[in-house]
Amino acid sequence: MRNYHHTLALAGLMAAVAATAFCQGVIQPQLAPSAGATAGRVADAASLPLTLPYTMVDGMMLVKVSISDSPPHDAIIATAVPITVVSPSIVSKDHLRTEGVLDIPTLYGSVRGGAIKPLLLHLDKLAITDVSFGVYDLRAHISKHANPEAPGIWLGGNVLGAAAFTIDPDKNELTFRSTLAAPS
Repeated sequence: MRNYHHTLALAGLMAAVAATAFCQGVIQPQLAPSAGATAGRVADAASLPLTLPYTMVDGMMLVKVSISDSPPHDAIIATAVPITVVSPSIVSKDHLRTEGVLDIPTLYGSVRGGAIKPLLLHLDKLAITDVSFGVYDLRAHISKHANPEAPGIWLGGNVLGAAAFTIDPDKNELTFRSTLAAPS
């Protein structure tokens, strides 16, 4: 059954990538944060619009992020996950403190992980405040053949919903805009 769901998820992802390859798409996640999580907010609206580069690795869009004062990490743009998820190894390495537990919805059902109180997250020069994090090894949950070098941060709807963003696959760029302004 897991392979069947994995195949469906992969087919959906491939369709989305194919559609994006032929036209520039505007994505505005409509996902509500998980129970107990908070939606992030752009700290300074004057920082928008902001265009950031991304790289494609193994079919995943990666950007650089830092949590509070931590060093930058690669993070996966995960539009299907309603909360940003951090692996236990990054939590340990960056000395982030967990507080309680959180149910994290995934394609394979909810998992129970640790919770991190809302913190500041930086996407390059874009600061997003009040971001809740779930703590879980999501890459191992999604695939038993996961690459141990894969990024341990999955940016979910609580970060991606803080601003509208446009994906430009020709330039490998993400442009974040105010949710109040229409894209140009």
